[in-house]
Amino acid sequence: MAQLIERILVWVAILVAAAALVAVILNFLPGKFGGLSWLRGGTPTQTQASAMDQAEQAISQGDARQALALAERAVQESPTDASVANRAGNVAQRANDPQTAERYYRAGESADPHYPWNFVALGQLYEQQGKKELADAQLRVATATAPDQPFIHYDLGVVELEEGLYAAALSDFEIELRRSPTYRPATIGRAEALEKLGRKSEAVALYRRVGVDPRNTKTRRPLLTVKPIAAPSPSPPASPPPSPVPTPTKVIALARPSPTPTLTHAHTTIVETPIPIQTPTPARPPWATATPKGGIIATAPTSTPLSIVSGDARSYLLDVTQDLGFTRSLPEADASQTSAVLNTRLNFALASRPPAVEAMLNVGAAALLSGRMALASKAFSAAEQAAPNDWRGPYYAGLTAQANGDMQQAATLFGTALSRQGRAEIYTSLAVVELQTGDIGSAAVNANRATQVNPAYEPGRFAAGMIDLILTNVPDAKNNLAAAQALGGAPQRTAYFLAAVSQKT
Repeated sequence: MAQLIERILVWVAILVAAAALVAVILNFLPGKFGGLSWLRGGTPTQTQASAMDQAEQAISQGDARQALALAERAVQESPTDASVANRAGNVAQRANDPQTAERYYRAGESADPHYPWNFVALGQLYEQQGKKELADAQLRVATATAPDQPFIHYDLGVVELEEGLYAAALSDFEIELRRSPTYRPATIGRAEALEKLGRKSEAVALYRRVGVDPRNTKTRRPLLTVKPIAAPSPSPPASPPPSPVPTPTKVIALARPSPTPTLTHAHTTIVETPIPIQTPTPARPPWATATPKGGIIATAPTSTPLSIVSGDARSYLLDVTQDLGFTRSLPEADASQTSAVLNTRLNFALASRPPAVEAMLNVGAAALLSGRMALASKAFSAAEQAAPNDWRGPYYAGLTAQANGDMQQAATLFGTALSRQGRAEIYTSLAVVELQTGDIGSAAVNANRATQVNPAYEPGRFAAGMIDLILTNVPDAKNNLAAAQALGGAPQRTAYFLAAVSQKT
């Protein structure tokens, strides 16, 4: 009996040793049979994450070829994981392969249109390539999907400065500063936007606050530095303290956005990797196709839901209509004249018999364009009284009230102007004010009236199309935006919104 028990124990020992040997061999096999995940209930995600981790490790070691191969493997194994696509795109950028990076970011957008970081990364990539319109489109979607995350509004403000959308840039820098009040780059960006809008005294005060002397042309303004974008999490992290501002080697007039970060898992450290800025591409990028009128038809993200495009449309319309030249109605004026000169001219115009209405309007326009609102309002009110049948006095006074933020007074003045003459410019401005105050129904009615009064008036067509898009009225939005595009002079992103609504029909 003792010998039998001894033999059984020997065989058990042999079987245990054999099982251990098999496990060791399987652990080193490649493919789905490799490793011991099958013993501990592992999932494919663990394999995919491993491939992505290896890709990031390879690019950190300078092996771009291996990194790209591993990144491609990770994306193929996890085609519906937006975060894997984002990390793969970051690896491709570090490997100096922007085309592959763009493909990964696009794949991530399609996989999850509510995951903002692929839109952010692609927007930054486009900005580096000089494709400001596409960068704007991507970053606006990101702000719509993650409005409370830090640094996205900062990057959008940078692009808007480059596009000449100074009022929009001012708004986005102010949003960033509400999150990070001591962030110096956003303060400098805000000052630049104020300066471009003619609010020089406010700009000078901000420049001085951050140690910049705008009066000294030899003083090199600091380059707007960057902040790493925080990884998405249920609770947005607080903005880190501002990084020191390096002294640039040449004069920089505009802000630069932060480079695309290398995003890792939500619980690991974020590594910010510098990416060389490429030479800007020509004004007509490869994705554009010329139309008979010389416009462009942009490719919109096919995965973006109409609700996001609609919200984006409202934001963009309100941004571009803050430009005092949007309705193309203000007379040309020299905004560099001093207030003393303008007041003297206005007094002469008032003393003339009959009153010099054109001079009053010219003084008002010069004052409005340079941010001297009280003087502008005085001049336009004088013109309104001196010429009771001329629509321009109350209309320009309404534009002044709108620029001052007094929407109720602006609507009243636009109504007075319409009682004198029903012009497309007035209906368009009234529609914008109504949109600003939340009366979308009246805004749609008045925008439609603008297109009826003058179907060839591009600002009216554009405003009507954007309001149609806000209301998700796709057929009318497509018709009006196409007309605005064909008429020429439409805002930069008209092609993007037209492409977006075209994909929904």
